[in-house]
Amino acid sequence: MEDDPELSEEEKIIQAEFLDLDISDENSPGIISLGKDERNLAEFPIALLSQRAPKDCTELVFKDRWTDSDGRPFERELRISADPDRGLPTAFDDDVILGLLQLTAKASFKSRKIQFSIYELNQAMGNKTSSGTRFARIKESLMKWTRVNLSYEKGWYIHHSDSYKSEHFHIIDNFREPQTDNGKFEIIWNFVPFTSFVAGNLHTIDCAAMAQLGNSIARRLYRLLGSNFRNCRSLTYDVIELGHNKLGIGAAEIGPLKRRLLGAIKELEEIEFITKLPKEERFTKVKKGSHLIRFDLLRMPGKDGEIIDTSTVPPLEAKLREHGISSTFASQLVAKYPKNDLILQIDYLDYLIETKNAKSIRNRAGYLRRAIEECYSAPAGYQSRAERIAAEAKEQRDLERSEQQIAAQIKREALKHAFIQIKNDQQARSQTLFDSWGEKERTSYQQKVFKEEFKAHPELTDDATTRAMLFSSVVLARVVKNYLKEPEFLSLDPTEWIEQFIDDDTEIPEQLANCKDLFFTEMRARDL
Repeated sequence: MEDDPELSEEEKIIQAEFLDLDISDENSPGIISLGKDERNLAEFPIALLSQRAPKDCTELVFKDRWTDSDGRPFERELRISADPDRGLPTAFDDDVILGLLQLTAKASFKSRKIQFSIYELNQAMGNKTSSGTRFARIKESLMKWTRVNLSYEKGWYIHHSDSYKSEHFHIIDNFREPQTDNGKFEIIWNFVPFTSFVAGNLHTIDCAAMAQLGNSIARRLYRLLGSNFRNCRSLTYDVIELGHNKLGIGAAEIGPLKRRLLGAIKELEEIEFITKLPKEERFTKVKKGSHLIRFDLLRMPGKDGEIIDTSTVPPLEAKLREHGISSTFASQLVAKYPKNDLILQIDYLDYLIETKNAKSIRNRAGYLRRAIEECYSAPAGYQSRAERIAAEAKEQRDLERSEQQIAAQIKREALKHAFIQIKNDQQARSQTLFDSWGEKERTSYQQKVFKEEFKAHPELTDDATTRAMLFSSVVLARVVKNYLKEPEFLSLDPTEWIEQFIDDDTEIPEQLANCKDLFFTEMRARDL
């Protein structure tokens, strides 16, 4: 079907949307080769891995442990909240944001507002062709992002102060569809991410290589590693922490996590981003339930677009060069000293840096050379890298477990308070109902109840004091019980019902346990 030359670009798009035609523009720019990624958006996932969002899920939480400039540990957290009507962002939506970032970088980050055609954004996302269906998905994604809230608790990195702050924002403040026949869309970035762009909190990515990655885990892992390979050429993560809080993989066990990771790793190896490693070198078992995973950089674009290629440099020599030692001295040290001694001294220095105890070391290259030549002993409190990562992962899991226990305790206390309040409300209703009866009816009812109680409990003395005591706990409770005889509730075991909501140390009259419908009704009304 040939395009009607009389149709405007906007009309062509609308036509293609319904007919699902290919609307690629031969004159539009090709796929961007080298692009930019923002550090915060790469560190934690801002979207699901899947292409569809579950309808009943409107929130995601990711967190990890970090240390501040003084060596004090703290927790970083990202909470993603979505509009129930549009749902959480998906892997496709994540690509839309990355595509918008490429268009903004192309415009030299001059303005929070950018205008673009559907073709430009589609190709910035790494797609060679475009169709009406894809146009509709991109449009829906742009609308969705205006309703997604990103809440960073001490998790948003501020480049100029080298610190983490709390920030809460929609990544896109405004989205406008084409208003004229030029087919240009318009978005306005939120001030928080745009400020980070302008501050240079970015790293270079190979968009052409990313376009070859079909696995959404591989794409996310590429961005995470690319951000962190800026400072070192070898990275080690706890498998569970990487899978859950860095990539957003839902699998809970080590085995399924490894299988899903290996598929993504294979793709990254094929594009020569990371070094191929045997499985036994890729994964290290620390102890039962705790495994580490290692990644070594092979090739990636540097800050200015130059290619960093580690394949021609021995790994140990490359590690020495990372700490500022010249290539000549690095090769001499590798040739002169035992490999294990070099590895140990490098790890000693890494430990001092990670624990913020290297402030007094002004010349790291000189310090490391002396440490190797003079065989420095281990610093105080030293733990190997594997031990440090395992300890951090355990601390994170313990913290999450503690938070869950605190949340459960808060809920139990709230339920206790609610039950006591509802019990009092029940008694008040019972009193009102009892008072509405005639005197003869009230007297007759009381005598009947007292007679049954004294017969069931012969140890009780039938006097005014005992009858007054029994009035609230027995007579009024039985009024409610008789008033609310609904089989679906009364058929439940009162003991099981009590144990489900209340701890054993809460005293509850057995008679009140049968008033379950009133309790549940009020619990729903109070939204507890």
